[in-house]
Amino acid sequence: MIILWSFCINTCMLIREVIEAKATAELCKSSKPNDALSASDLSSCKSQGLRARTSKRKYKIGGVTQGINGDKVRGKKYGGNLPAHGSKNKENARKGKSEG
Repeated sequence: MIILWSFCINTCMLIREVIEAKATAELCKSSKPNDALSASDLSSCKSQGLRARTSKRKYKIGGVTQGINGDKVRGKKYGGNLPAHGSKNKENARKGKSEG
């Protein structure tokens, strides 16, 4: 049963969803609701600062702890002030900074 479920997920995904890691600005700025976007595209849009975040967590930005719920805040990978947590995220943030 697990193998069948895994097969369905992998064959039902679009090639763009597997290859591209970054959602296009056109998609992020579109009027599509958040629940109509894939989870990957939505998180990419939020990280790029093109969609408002929905988090009650508070972050230390510029030495001040503040909430970001409803704000468009760029992630570290895209040159923003929001910190990257975890070793994988920090590595990706460094890659993104060097690319652009």
